Amino acid sequence: MEERLNALKTDFISIIELKESNLQIFQTLNSRISIIKQHYSDFIRSYKDTLFVFTLDSFHFQGKLIDIEYEEMTRIYYGIMNKMYCEYYKLYKIVVEYVNENIKDDKIQNLIQANNQYPVYKDLEPYKQYDFHFTKELHETIIVILTAVNGFLLNKEHDLKVYQDKRQIGFNIDNFVNTLNFNNLMIREKVQLFITYIEFFHKMHSKYLSRFTTKMQLMLSQINYDIKFDGNIQNQNSANKKVLKTLKKNFQGENHRELLSDVRHMITDEDTETNTDGNETPYSGEKTAIYHFISTDNPSPTFESDEETDIKLIELNISNREPITKEEPQEEEPQKEEPQKEEPQKEEPQKEEPQKEEPQKEEPQKEEPQEELTQINISELDLL
Repeated sequence: MEERLNALKTDFISIIELKESNLQIFQTLNSRISIIKQHYSDFIRSYKDTLFVFTLDSFHFQGKLIDIEYEEMTRIYYGIMNKMYCEYYKLYKIVVEYVNENIKDDKIQNLIQANNQYPVYKDLEPYKQYDFHFTKELHETIIVILTAVNGFLLNKEHDLKVYQDKRQIGFNIDNFVNTLNFNNLMIREKVQLFITYIEFFHKMHSKYLSRFTTKMQLMLSQINYDIKFDGNIQNQNSANKKVLKTLKKNFQGENHRELLSDVRHMITDEDTETNTDGNETPYSGEKTAIYHFISTDNPSPTFESDEETDIKLIELNISNREPITKEEPQEEEPQKEEPQKEEPQKEEPQKEEPQKEEPQKEEPQKEEPQEELTQINISELDLL
């Protein structure tokens, strides 16, 4: 149980870091918005004609969209921070109520009374901002109270072992020992339940703040992509890569590929694709097709310029033409053999010729009546 309590302290430190990173992004966005407003006011001050004001309306709308998105992000951030204070404040009240009713220890009671001055949370004001200092104090106070209750429980378990030894001596205190063991089990389970509540709060707050950080970074990347402010471009590119990497972790699968591609277009100039290995290929249009064609023979090609890509494509075309011309006659040879296989079919009418000789065999049959006639004539002559 002590290990879980110590883990809660370290987890809350990571939540504080996420919160601080969001505040830094808010400050950066606020400075960007101020620069845009200053430029617009300079334009309006210098060019007051109706036509110039009309042409500057697009620039004004660009800044207005950024203001609207900034206000929505601020509203979401206020809602998250308000919910954090709400959950810790209500859990603190539940823990204090349980301790007052079930833990009879003067040290713990004094500890509660020393840390009992926190602003009352109002459910009807979901966007009200409470100082984060109170949120941290509530979290620390809950951990301290649970740690004190755990120490109280260890003392009770030690007393239980002493009473169990006395029972073995022969004292009839079985029911007393069982009741004390039951009370200790109830306290242990209750403390573990409170720890589980805090662990769940940490899980949800980390998810809320990490996703909100990604949204803020995406918004800042879009603004930096649309408007080139004075600053280090390499830092902006590295920040954009971090945003894309985070989005790829949160949105995995074929269904989100189009979404990631759209985000990539909004914050970078490169048109990257994802190959079969899951790596991004920074080529656009025809260069992407060239990359996939080359990647079949060379899994990780790299080109420094478009000229090298064109040279590589020419070399591939030249190298691929030779095997293509050699394969053409090989494919046609079996086609020419097909008429040779049909020749035995033409011999079939030749087999029918012996059938025509049958009427020739009938000629000797016609001679038989001639012999009879001759014999008849000879007989007639004899009679005469």
